[in-house]
Amino acid sequence: TRFFMTIPEATQLVLMAGSLPEATGRISMLEMGRPVRIVDLAENLIRLSGLTPGVDIKIEFTGMRPGEKLHEELMSDVESTVPTSIEKIRIVQTDETDGPVLEEGVKQLARVAVHGTIKDVLDAIRNLVPECVAPLRDRDDDAGVHGQERSTDAAAAKHVKV
Repeated sequence: TRFFMTIPEATQLVLMAGSLPEATGRISMLEMGRPVRIVDLAENLIRLSGLTPGVDIKIEFTGMRPGEKLHEELMSDVESTVPTSIEKIRIVQTDETDGPVLEEGVKQLARVAVHGTIKDVLDAIRNLVPECVAPLRDRDDDAGVHGQERSTDAAAAKHVKV
């Protein structure tokens, strides 16, 4: 599932969030509405084009790519939101703020960035960001993480990859 909104709606909410006095220096979260399944979006776009999903255009499930999630998490387990004076804009608050621990974690990251190994850097990042997701969480070496290549041939034009 993913969240979608129109560009004008997103732009308007971002501008309004930037003008809120209670949002100054804080993280604002826009009300994104209901999540949308990607397959439903693909099927609707095919139908809006006057075609039939699975008949005129095949939907191909390619699987997850490195770092991709099945669901978007808008906040971590230690965050919550509070309302603002604008209904569709909320302020994100962290429930657990420990300044000295965060400061020491950033110092550790800076030290290992200069003197440590890739594994040390990744460990320091994972310690700072407990919600860290694969492939960073599972990565222990300096090998790159590459997504699958996309086909560009003419046959691919009749397929929607989701």
